[in-house]
Amino acid sequence: MVLENGILKEATVFGKKIALKDITYIRKTKEQYILKTADKELVVHIKQVEEESLKNLDNVLANLDLPAEKNPFSVS
Repeated sequence: MVLENGILKEATVFGKKIALKDITYIRKTKEQYILKTADKELVVHIKQVEEESLKNLDNVLANLDLPAEKNPFSVS
């Protein structure tokens, strides 16, 4: 995963991408994060992301303007 200019993108040639500002719901499981917008879904497989990058992603997701029930990273 690559996070650049507010866009989260899979690190492949034709990887899916999602704008952070468009995320409306986040689901966190033991193995993945599922990020949803009105018309897209991006799955982040935790084991495929370096530990430091995952910490940075967690921080970014925690700071999204979403209600706590739609963001497991939300700091209440």
